[in-house]
Amino acid sequence: MSVVVPARDQAEHVEAALTSLTRQLDDPRELEVIVVDDGSVDGTGGIVEEMSGRFARLELVRNDTPTGVANARNTGLALARGRHVAFLDPDDWFARGHLQHLSDALEHLGVDFLRCDHVRDDHGTRSVHAVPEHRRDLVLDPRDGIGAAHLTTPVDYPFVPFGLYDGRLHDEGLLGFVAGLHTAEDRAWIWRMHLHARTWAVVGGLGAFYRRGTPTSLTRVLDRRQLDVIHAYREIFLLVRRDPAHERHWAKAVRQLLAMACHHLARLADVDPALAAELRDGVDVTLAIAPPEVVSATLRDLAPRRRALLLGDPTGTDVSFAPARADGSATSRSSR
Repeated sequence: MSVVVPARDQAEHVEAALTSLTRQLDDPRELEVIVVDDGSVDGTGGIVEEMSGRFARLELVRNDTPTGVANARNTGLALARGRHVAFLDPDDWFARGHLQHLSDALEHLGVDFLRCDHVRDDHGTRSVHAVPEHRRDLVLDPRDGIGAAHLTTPVDYPFVPFGLYDGRLHDEGLLGFVAGLHTAEDRAWIWRMHLHARTWAVVGGLGAFYRRGTPTSLTRVLDRRQLDVIHAYREIFLLVRRDPAHERHWAKAVRQLLAMACHHLARLADVDPALAAELRDGVDVTLAIAPPEVVSATLRDLAPRRRALLLGDPTGTDVSFAPARADGSATSRSSR
């Protein structure tokens, strides 16, 4: 089994994350750990080197400058040789035997990938967050995990580390991430898995722990990296457009993009109005890929406050959709 760990400036937590990996398999010699130190300046790489003796196989890759979590994971995937592939973020951890449990289930069920619930640790307060799929320990059709637009479904649970994946998926081009993304890199990834993998399953057990609200988390950073959501959803829209069952999935993809955009705009509007305007224009360009009737219907279903955020309309009553210009650039909102 291979575990890919992308790490940037995680000196505070990386030792705990890697220590949890020493307790995973019945035979520790079967574990390969690949850490990609993505331009850290806080000694993260040195801590990893000091821990290398605790693993039969640990490879450390150092990037002189940060390349982003998507590129870091892709670097690790290119080196992974295990039959099964797992991911761990350096501020999270696994309970003892968690990966062995997933590996046994993957073999028993014979599926392409597994997903599991996780425990969120918010400064010591813990809560369980479940995969939005009630069928457990059964072989499922991944496409059924996309589901209806108005429901919370497995494609709304994109957390990469909470699962285990057959290594052949990487050979088939399914496990990689859209290059260059610093945020939202998991969104296109989970859509590709559910559109193109053959089988999947959800298994029980609470062995994965997610540390929420760390200072280095990109969910706390309000800069241009938040615009990566546009690039991620452009990839998703292109995946959907090429799919034979695209009519079934458009509403879900459009609703997700608008929800994500509203989330970021709510934070950016007062902090950086120029960046918020750029995000709105990026949403317009991306929505132009989707059928206009789906976009209009989804906008009408939004709460007025969300429409106001998206459209720059204080009343929230404008539900018209102004598509991008023919050259692919955004229509200026100041001219509307």
